[in-house]
Amino acid sequence: MSFLLSLIATASLASSAAPLDPVDVVDDAARQRGDWSEVLVLGTAHLSGLPADYDREVFDPLLERLQEWAPEAIANEALSGRQCDYLRAHSFAYEGTADEYCPDPTPARLALGLTGAQAEQEVEALLAAPMAERTPGQRRRMAALFLAMGEPTSALVQWHRLAEKERRADEHLNPFLVEMLQRRGQGRDEDSIIASRLAARLGLERVYPVDDHAGDRASGISDDNIFGAEIAEIWDNDAVKRLLERSERSQHAFLESGDVLAWYRAINDPSQMSDTMPEISVLPPVPSFRATQVGGIWHIGKPAMCEW
Repeated sequence: MSFLLSLIATASLASSAAPLDPVDVVDDAARQRGDWSEVLVLGTAHLSGLPADYDREVFDPLLERLQEWAPEAIANEALSGRQCDYLRAHSFAYEGTADEYCPDPTPARLALGLTGAQAEQEVEALLAAPMAERTPGQRRRMAALFLAMGEPTSALVQWHRLAEKERRADEHLNPFLVEMLQRRGQGRDEDSIIASRLAARLGLERVYPVDDHAGDRASGISDDNIFGAEIAEIWDNDAVKRLLERSERSQHAFLESGDVLAWYRAINDPSQMSDTMPEISVLPPVPSFRATQVGGIWHIGKPAMCEW
């Protein structure tokens, strides 16, 4: 029986009993199939809000705990290089999206004389030949290729896996690209502080970007001013205010103490949300017909595609 049919059958057998949580249905199906894969989702604040001079070594205890779990692959909230190329090619439908969410791969592509697709093809070929260790020249080439693909976090993984004396320019990685990697390595974000460093510690070759903005056009022409007003109205309630206050207190405690594990336990503690999500999930929807007409075209706030 297929996985989908197994889910349907499981749900059908229990339909006469209490309603099933979809997560429980999927978890039960996975157990029946043998728990083939384990997935850990790390909730995190956006670390760009940290002070500019904050010591990134404070995050080492978190990296050590994640390293003990030893994931075989790491994914991050970022757009792939190929999707960024698509967004740029279809900018008529995604005005400003690539500028906001995508790094610029042009310097690396010019330096290597490759397109994004050609860079990706070479990376795939290199990774198809696994080896215990790669030469410094190979790692510098891989770093340049990942930059040309538009996936700088994976480029940073290659950079971190180089010995300190090997983090230099060569025929693959020119001085400008080296400077890009050095700046990114000092960045205050989850990719620089957590994802790339953890991948390098584990001996992984890359980080997989899994975010998506290609679906943005499904809402049609939208007006960010209207959308912003709608979201502000939705979130203007006591439940959200309590949630934000707790988040601010836990971050302040972290900045004072440096206890990164306590901070991440607080961020990922289900009880932190248990008294607010029931209230948030039953908030009345904002009218979706709020719109303005410009040049004969109706502009609307982005309609909800899903809900909690």
